[in-house]
Parts: sequence; structure tokens; C-alpha cells
Amino acid sequence: SVQGLTALAERLDDPQVEVRIASIRSLGELGSAANGTIPVLLKVQKVDQNSVVRAEAETAIEKIRASSATGSKISWGLVLIALGIAGVTGYRAVRRMA
Repeated sequence: SVQGLTALAERLDDPQVEVRIASIRSLGELGSAANGTIPVLLKVQKVDQNSVVRAEAETAIEKIRASSATGSKISWGLVLIALGIAGVTGYRAVRRMA
């Protein structure tokens, strides 16, 4: 859902590295459904201060692009896990997706 993608994309600015990484990984696992988040991930890849976050963004971009070419399916389970890490706001977004 667009709300779920928006909630994950909003976590890319979170002060906690773990939250940013979980959100990035989830976007990567969403594959082609997260195609619209590539510009934001490219920005994270270039400007985030944490090298692990930058590397994860690069990996997610590759996964999204590859799945766009192959048409892979969404893994909503990973989205739910990442949003769970994001706390109450993530929980509310999950409830809206259901």
C-alpha cells in the first residue's frame, strides 16, 4: 500500500540507525512495489553519515531494480517487522494497510 511505503520512506530520516536500516531492507524486499522510493534511497546512499546505511541503500536499490525487471512479489511480513521497529506511528500505518 502507498501508506506502508510512505511510512517506511519516512523512517529513512530516523535518528536511530537500526530503524533506518530496517526500513531500507524492507523497501528492498518489497521490490518493484517500492520503485517510487528509489530517488529517496539514492539520496540516503549519498548523504547518510553511516556507511552501513549507505551500503544498505545501495543494496535495496539493486533489489528494487532487479525485481522491477523480474516482477517479484511483495514481502509484507518484512514491512510489518520494520514498521514494528518504527513504533506507534509504524503500528498505525500497518493498521491502515490491513
